[in-house]
Amino acid sequence: MNNDKAPGVDELYKFESIYDGGPTDLKMSFVSEKLYDVNGDKAINDCVFHWKLYDEEKYVVASGTIYAYNLTEGERFRGQERSARLDPGNYTLVVF
Repeated sequence: MNNDKAPGVDELYKFESIYDGGPTDLKMSFVSEKLYDVNGDKAINDCVFHWKLYDEEKYVVASGTIYAYNLTEGERFRGQERSARLDPGNYTLVVF
């Protein structure tokens, strides 16, 4: 997996299919930590981030939004899982 920066995007992850047969299911597990809150380190607010999965021709083949509720700075969350059915090929995952 390559981790390359792109203009206007916080993180860009590229990965390549390793299965050359028919379609397969990609399972993604999102894990994160709240590092900053505009209202201060004791504030309790929700965290929201979005993701899009692009194919080689830059078509969006899957997308979604991840929510974590009532977090303060330093709290972590996990268990946010998503999946996509993919044909063999190269895909780009963008999280913002």
